[in-house]
Amino acid sequence: MKGFITIVAVLFASSLLFCQESEFLRGKLLDAQTQEPIPFATLRIKGKSLGVITNEDGGFRFPMEYRIEGDTILISSMGYLKREIPLLNLSSSNINLVRLSPGIFQLDDVVLKSDRKKKKPSAAQIVQYAIENIPRNYPKNKFSLVGYYRDYQEKKGEYVNLNEAIVEIRDGGFMEANNFRADFLLYSRQKNEDFTVDPFMAKPYDYKTGDKVIPSATMFNSGGNELFTLIIHDAIRNYKEESFSFIDKMETDFVTNHKFHLIRTTVCNTQAVYEIGIRYRKNGYLGKGKIYIGKENYAIHKLDYSLFIYRLMTPSGSDRASSNGAHFKEEDSDAGLVYQVTTEYLPGEDQKMYLNYISFRNKFILRRPPIFSTAKFAIDLNDTCFKVTLNRKPHKLEKLKPKDFVFNYKGKHLPIEKFHFVEDSLRFWIYPDKSVKSLRTEMKELFTETESMQISHFQYAFNGIKDSLGNVLDERQSEHLEQYREFFVQEVQDFPYADTKETVFMRKNAPIFSPLQPVYLRNRLDRYWMNTPLQEKLP
Repeated sequence: MKGFITIVAVLFASSLLFCQESEFLRGKLLDAQTQEPIPFATLRIKGKSLGVITNEDGGFRFPMEYRIEGDTILISSMGYLKREIPLLNLSSSNINLVRLSPGIFQLDDVVLKSDRKKKKPSAAQIVQYAIENIPRNYPKNKFSLVGYYRDYQEKKGEYVNLNEAIVEIRDGGFMEANNFRADFLLYSRQKNEDFTVDPFMAKPYDYKTGDKVIPSATMFNSGGNELFTLIIHDAIRNYKEESFSFIDKMETDFVTNHKFHLIRTTVCNTQAVYEIGIRYRKNGYLGKGKIYIGKENYAIHKLDYSLFIYRLMTPSGSDRASSNGAHFKEEDSDAGLVYQVTTEYLPGEDQKMYLNYISFRNKFILRRPPIFSTAKFAIDLNDTCFKVTLNRKPHKLEKLKPKDFVFNYKGKHLPIEKFHFVEDSLRFWIYPDKSVKSLRTEMKELFTETESMQISHFQYAFNGIKDSLGNVLDERQSEHLEQYREFFVQEVQDFPYADTKETVFMRKNAPIFSPLQPVYLRNRLDRYWMNTPLQEKLP
């Protein structure tokens, strides 16, 4: 496939009129061929090394002051040719639609022909070379990354519980084994109340109650600091350390655990880049993704990795589908997704590779408290019955039957003799059948206040009792949702830190919004801004 001539079209659609946040220019980056959004593209202000990364829906915003100053933005994204647009060409009142045409590196044929004279490396060898060259391609000296951080949940295309911050990460360089010991500075933060706020959805993962869990996985919880949770999932930066499942320790495990195949040679800015497919499939899990490696220096530009639960197993326990990773075809869907981590690096002025952005999303299950519920449950020893109080009236009381009440003690079912409601219909008494000879011992233990009575062995449930709105008694509704954590670098600084001794850094074991977190008062907020998305993702 030959390269395309790139054309940037800026359209000012009246239907997308934007009439708020007048201090910002708004835009959306699209693929000119497919009209699909281009997520995580880099937009830099020419000559200032400042910029922003597009959102998942391709959306972005720039402070209006850069348009007034006549600045130009440079646009780059993996698989597209680098372009520039004067900000004066963008509308100050509408959402600007910017279209980019994809480009394939035009020297493919020439390079491939010359390569035939040599023994071409396999995809796995290219990945291995890239890992071995990390010490050469990435900065050894101290540097800092200043950028826009956010975390949120997503429900039906809407952002929920959007937390935003401007932070600085002071990294000791790749000579240090990992960035777990990096220092974090908090410039500013906000809980964006323009978006839906759902405190129950925002609660920490809880595997004891099951209120909020990730299926088939356990989330590392660093005291509620989601930024730190995100940073430690940068497998490239932490290539000597354990990162996430099946990538494991990138230096020693990544190539061993996966199969690779060369997809094509594409372009990043003006550099030829190998696009290599990644695949892992074993024990009910499917890992797949892509890694992009520079053709000249084997620098890793991007790593996109997803893990899925894949449980098509035969009765004997063997995998039913083909184990040939290079040829197996799956639908492009999120079915069974556990998590996805996307990391991109770009060369800086010293040609070393610096983090551009990292995005980590995971699926989770939220189990909300029941709408129609048991407010109180008691065992009456004197009256030898169960007394139940509900938070609302059941529907069609006259149709309730003894089989609608399910009680068990020490694994044995307790049959119901009778039941009746109190006048308010919120309370009712349920009497077990004490005449059953096989249950005399259990009945005596249950209704006698002795040490032999073990409440932990008693369970109760209700069989489809509903209220007038159709809510089932004590039934908890499960929601399948997504959690995002993202950091987008706006500026890379390469210098020693003169103010380290007098600086109070963020606490890594406390949430960003904890009152214990210090705000860095010597920040330069006039240089950085929050790329707050629209409240609903653009179609």
